[in-house]
Amino acid sequence: MGPSFIAMDRRGHNRRNISVFPSGSKIPSSKNKHHKNFKRLGKGLLQKHPRPNTSNSNRDNPSTNHSSSRMSNPSSSRMLPIAPKSPITKRPRDYDWSVPFEKPIWSPTGLEEMDGPPTKKLQTTITEAELESYNDREPTIKEADKLRKRRILAKRVSSSWENMPTSSQRGMPNLTLYQCYRHSLFQSLLHMPAFVNFIQTFHHEDLCVSDDKTTCVSCWLRRLSLEYWNVSPSPTKLGRILGAIETLFHTLGWRPDVAHFHADPEEQSEWITKFMEQELPTDVFEYYKSCFLFGIYQVVQCDKCASESYAKAEDQYLPIPIDRVHREVKDGHLMGFLDNYLIDIVEGYRCEICGDNKDEKYRFERLSYSPKNCLIHLKRFDWEGHKINNVVRIPTTLDLNPYRDVSNRHHLRYELTAVIKHSGNLRGGHYFCSAKDSDGNWYRFDDERVSRCSVAQVTRPSEGGFTPYLLYYERMRQ
Repeated sequence: MGPSFIAMDRRGHNRRNISVFPSGSKIPSSKNKHHKNFKRLGKGLLQKHPRPNTSNSNRDNPSTNHSSSRMSNPSSSRMLPIAPKSPITKRPRDYDWSVPFEKPIWSPTGLEEMDGPPTKKLQTTITEAELESYNDREPTIKEADKLRKRRILAKRVSSSWENMPTSSQRGMPNLTLYQCYRHSLFQSLLHMPAFVNFIQTFHHEDLCVSDDKTTCVSCWLRRLSLEYWNVSPSPTKLGRILGAIETLFHTLGWRPDVAHFHADPEEQSEWITKFMEQELPTDVFEYYKSCFLFGIYQVVQCDKCASESYAKAEDQYLPIPIDRVHREVKDGHLMGFLDNYLIDIVEGYRCEICGDNKDEKYRFERLSYSPKNCLIHLKRFDWEGHKINNVVRIPTTLDLNPYRDVSNRHHLRYELTAVIKHSGNLRGGHYFCSAKDSDGNWYRFDDERVSRCSVAQVTRPSEGGFTPYLLYYERMRQ
């Protein structure tokens, strides 16, 4: 008889011996079932084991043992190490000895044996409570996966100033005498390394999927970025690009809000973002959202039953309405405006649990995701078009950790990088931008005029009639 094999399960337990006969010999019919079992057992479940010889003559003569005969027979298989015997599992003290152990059974994972008392049958039905719990938990799981993906994408966008030399900073000529709002916006965006590296790295004109590349807003923003930070710039090329952008925006339907061609840089920013979302592939635009938009969801708490209701998270920046809360903020500090905006009182809200709609409910806005760059819009114009020139004190560092959700793994400490200020009213006025370069120096960009300025001038609540309108912060590096 040929060598024997030991069938092993995944626990290393020996199951049965299977005899395999040399090639060319006839296998008795009584052994056919073992031969079929040998083929059925998966790869890795068999180990070769020589049958021991109990005769004294073979024990004394090492040349006649199985190992030496196998070495001399090249057609025999290679010897594999034998798995150690598994420890004997003891039955628990409270085990019912009247119930016998179950016999080995076949399962999809191999031959398994019960080492203890019989187990309960698997539950094949789902109760209504379990189904409701799963349905409540499923949106939370999807939101967690979404936040995890955004954190990974944000890390892939560089925040380096390597392609942004300080010597290339310059002004932008105002060809139509009313483009100050757009130039201020462009200066703010071009002094954010995350935006410059995103538009230059993740969008190429050769790979543009737009139907008409000549009318692609993202392609023109990339051309503007490359020319602005060019080490050897052309004296007229930047002006030609700005003129082409003006013509393109007018062709695509952008119009100033009033007849005096006075427009809003915040509305221009939203308009550009909308076109980028339409032009760029979804996977590419996710990088942009991961770097510039907060993930915010609302929680309304009932004082009567202490229950909480949650609203779906939205991707947005931080629009702070000055006209609604300016009388409640002490000293006009920006953190006071943020606190009143992110924690508010809702009147007339009906609780979903107790049905109460008389008591006031608190609404909390939680930051479930924090981007690299934070945009704060100070909404100074009311519904009637009047501008509110109340004092807003701007801090150079912003701490949003008190409003962070437990699912947010990023710290929320930001530093000021750019400020857009406005003077005038809804019918007309002027904008300029103050931005910080890689060396930490502040510059004032007033169309084509560029001048050095101090941090005190940038954070001043009012400067010659100009008040802060858009604030740009960048997350501090740890």
